[in-house]
Amino acid sequence: MVRVERIIDRTQLEYYRKAYLRIGNSFIPDAYLFNNSVYGFYRKDQMIAGFIIGTSAPFRTIQLFAPVESHERLYSFLNNGIDVCEVCCFWHEKEVNSPYVNAYIWFNMAHKVNIAKRKFFLGGTYVKGLANLYGAPSKAHLISEEVVEGRPAWIFIAWRKYALLSAIQVLTYKLRRSAEKKFGKGCKNYIRFDEQALNKVNGEIKLSKIG
Repeated sequence: MVRVERIIDRTQLEYYRKAYLRIGNSFIPDAYLFNNSVYGFYRKDQMIAGFIIGTSAPFRTIQLFAPVESHERLYSFLNNGIDVCEVCCFWHEKEVNSPYVNAYIWFNMAHKVNIAKRKFFLGGTYVKGLANLYGAPSKAHLISEEVVEGRPAWIFIAWRKYALLSAIQVLTYKLRRSAEKKFGKGCKNYIRFDEQALNKVNGEIKLSKIG
């Protein structure tokens, strides 16, 4: 059985940081690690996956996956993140590949996003395959596609009220993509801007007020 826990123990937080550095090749600073909600998935006593819910700006998603010259534009679009959170620093061990564990992880991420009670949540990646995965849900929209330190990078925003639906669509995409690979089919492109959807998102965010 796999279980999820919010991590508050410093030793476990340090283990999380080392695991993410090993798999994600990025160091998590103290200020981010200790001041946000860190969740770990455990099989018995071994941490096998995890993610962080960041609930206020500055967002690590923007720091990692957008060039500095684009930060002001993105924060303006997000109304400085007043009603936005992020799912960041997601990692898992390679052997975590069973449909049950995948479903458990994604549904728990959706649940924790709902607990954060923001209207929207962010996610980003350097990996094109993951960008297609993040863009597959109908209520997820691309807000940034740029090159960061020589690598293509993508940032998506999604509606919190559709977080569970998005998790279901992610899992459906993963199953469909696995079947398509067996028959040598190419990957459908979900990495695209939708101006109408972005205008709707931006308008809803702009309705959010401090306090």
